[in-house]
Amino acid sequence: MSITLEHLSFVRSKPCSVKSPDCKGPIIAHHLKAVGSGNDRKRPSYRHLSAVPLCGFHHIHIHGIGLKAFEEKYEINMFEYALSLVIENIFGRSEPFFNDQIRE
Repeated sequence: MSITLEHLSFVRSKPCSVKSPDCKGPIIAHHLKAVGSGNDRKRPSYRHLSAVPLCGFHHIHIHGIGLKAFEEKYEINMFEYALSLVIENIFGRSEPFFNDQIRE
């Protein structure tokens, strides 16, 4: 398995990025850099490294209001969080790299 596909599994093992009482549904690896309609998400792609974990509720919500509004509403920088997940996955850090961006 490629490192990018392994990373998707890692992302899906994490709790929702928002970590709020509103969280509902299974964790989905949401791609900040779109894979593209009709593309095979089971093929290796560098775009998988932009994935963040979102519950079903927040995944629908981010598509409804857009990335910028979502980040403002929940006070989180999703690209920094995606990077912290890559660092955690590759280097084995047990805590997020950008702790000030992650809501507890």
